[in-house]
Amino acid sequence: MRALWARHTLTVVGLLLFIRSYLVWRPLLHSFAEPPAPNDKHFSRLFLVVVDALRSDLAFGSLDGSIAPMSNVARLIESRKALAYTAKAQSPTVTLPRLKAITTGTHPAFLDAISNLIEAGPHAEPVRVLEQQDSWLWQLRHGINGTRSARRMALYGDDTWLRLFPPAWFESSDGVTSFMVTDTVTVDTNVTRHLERVLESGTEHEVDVLILHYLGLDHIGHLQGPRSPLTLPKQAEMDTVLARLWRHLEVRDARDEQKSLLVLIGDHGMTEQGNHGGSSEAETSAALLLASPSFDVDSTIHTQKGHPSRPYRLYQQCNQVDLVPTLSALLGLGMPANSLGVILKSALDQARFDAEHHDDILERNRRQLSQLMRETYGMESALSDSSANAHQDMLSMQNSAFGSFGSAHLLSLVPGLLVLGIAAGINVRPCCQRLATSTSFGALISAMTVFYLATLFASSFIEEEHEYWAFTGVTISLLCAAQAFSSSPSTSRSLLTVTLVVRVLRGWSSNGQKDTRVDDSFSRCLSQTSQLLLLLILVALTITLIALQLVQHPQQGRTRGLAWLAAITLSLVNAAQVSPSADSWLADHLANANTLFRCHAGIAAAVILVDGRSKKSLAAVASILVCITRPTNKPLFLILYLGQSILSKIAFPPVCTEWVILCVAMSSFFALGGSNSSLANVDLSSAYLGLNSYSPMLVSAMTFLSNYSLPVWWTLATSSPPRSYDLPTAFWSLATLSLCLSATVFREHLFVFSVFSPSLIFCAVRICLLHPLVLLVATLQSP
Repeated sequence: MRALWARHTLTVVGLLLFIRSYLVWRPLLHSFAEPPAPNDKHFSRLFLVVVDALRSDLAFGSLDGSIAPMSNVARLIESRKALAYTAKAQSPTVTLPRLKAITTGTHPAFLDAISNLIEAGPHAEPVRVLEQQDSWLWQLRHGINGTRSARRMALYGDDTWLRLFPPAWFESSDGVTSFMVTDTVTVDTNVTRHLERVLESGTEHEVDVLILHYLGLDHIGHLQGPRSPLTLPKQAEMDTVLARLWRHLEVRDARDEQKSLLVLIGDHGMTEQGNHGGSSEAETSAALLLASPSFDVDSTIHTQKGHPSRPYRLYQQCNQVDLVPTLSALLGLGMPANSLGVILKSALDQARFDAEHHDDILERNRRQLSQLMRETYGMESALSDSSANAHQDMLSMQNSAFGSFGSAHLLSLVPGLLVLGIAAGINVRPCCQRLATSTSFGALISAMTVFYLATLFASSFIEEEHEYWAFTGVTISLLCAAQAFSSSPSTSRSLLTVTLVVRVLRGWSSNGQKDTRVDDSFSRCLSQTSQLLLLLILVALTITLIALQLVQHPQQGRTRGLAWLAAITLSLVNAAQVSPSADSWLADHLANANTLFRCHAGIAAAVILVDGRSKKSLAAVASILVCITRPTNKPLFLILYLGQSILSKIAFPPVCTEWVILCVAMSSFFALGGSNSSLANVDLSSAYLGLNSYSPMLVSAMTFLSNYSLPVWWTLATSSPPRSYDLPTAFWSLATLSLCLSATVFREHLFVFSVFSPSLIFCAVRICLLHPLVLLVATLQSP
């Protein structure tokens, strides 16, 4: 095992070296923008409302009428007091990088998505990464080079803002942590409770800039998706907040004879499953509404709401970073130095600047973009002399910048590739002789491996990888069944059952990026009836755990008690997951569920420590994994237990056994709803289960276990000696090398952020966490 560990460690080192060079941060300009000339038509106040995961149709209503619009949003649009946009959010579509984009106009690095998880807790060490970076917020706080006083600002909501900007910048602030994903109510009422004081007219609490960031809608999405019964009340709640702010601004504008701007924006969208992080149209289509009592919008702008072929692209289209220069222009600020945004002309027209000032704003935006392209991206842009072409020049530069983000330096990737090549050569060598002596199955598995490695050089195959594992798992099982039919019909029938298990795993969840709006999976059907779901989950849990402990240890009272404790724990935990509404009696038991889960986890850990080398610990591990798995996926443990019990009784070539185990493990990952090409499929609903305070290590561990619960359990259940691990180790070493080569070849490809970057992250999880767990179990069980 020591040699196996050494060979795999070499693969890990090579992959980390490659990722370090591939997922790089783009260098930034450290200058600050020059202010424009003062103008009495600039806006004096800004109220910014960020609703996390506010997809365009959740604000404006869907084209087919299945999702109603927010009534006050629709009223503002109809009364010609607001401009509606679908703001495209670039990947990765998670909060921290999107807030960077909304405030600075930059395109954040993909590694910011990892920071979003690591720094997400209330006790995470603040970094304040934007304290010394040019942004419209920086300019509002510091004034404009002494020529204009700083604006009074207040911030309430997601504490990610306070990890990006110092709390001292705000007259008043209250960060709300996104720690409890199951909380969909208190997390928003803790924001709204400040409004009565801040909106009290004529008091010292009045501010010029108010930022509110609501998290409840995002939490609903993670738990139940955008079509949850909780979505409509949440839309109404946000709509009420918007109406309240609008009435206040109307009164203040009339009193002060100044102009105010109200902005409603989603930091990103969400898929129909409620997740985000990837680059699908649903995830990148965020709502954007610019409203002001001084607006008089041309009625023809909103005549065309959208087209059925693109149901999330509603009203006018723009990039989310375009908000940055637009706010800067309307508020009389300089264009942030690193902004890639292009001013929204329809919004600029509503300011009614004189022609000279209007053209000057466009020219400053064009010059700023040109300087950024030259100094940061090394691109020279040919600017036309005519101011009429300024907007087209900017759009051209913006598109060029967006297309250059993935261009990692080739030489920096070479060391990682060399180490991976050496590791692959060392790992493959022990397997060659085994495959050569395994008759036709050795040749078949070799061909399947080569085919898999080839698929990694096509982005569409990477997105649909689940199809490969379902196909190869069924194929190898059927071929083994056909070969065994004449000599052992019972073995052949057992193998056909294994084939059925793989097929059920394939159909359990809707995977991939093709036809994402059609979800006919079995898990989706289960989620429609929560009472049936609860019953199936409890039955599956009880049968699985009791079968495990009765078959293996009929006299073990400790294991029997653990199984029943797990069933009780699951009933509370699952109830809280299925119905997270604060109005439900189930939510009152969430604290009890967390306490009971901690007790259960402690007892299970004790069982594992005492009986770690024996099969007794398998029931303890299963009881924990079942509890942290999404409710609709819990019955899969029963299906996998069926497959494992059958496979353990079949005697056929070892290489076939190892390949079937590998196929079922990967198929089970995809059955959970996982993906190797999108962060949107990462399930966070159980990441904080049992925790009262934030811990990056514990949250990361819970996220890993909840998203890989089935592969982990399958690994433990099929790890009996004398199984060899040379084949899967060699396979993953080759797969890692091929993926890195593919990412290198396509480093300037359009899908570098949407496919290759997340694939490398998932590959790192598999190589650095999942497979070492396999080897650790094998090491503990070895004599």
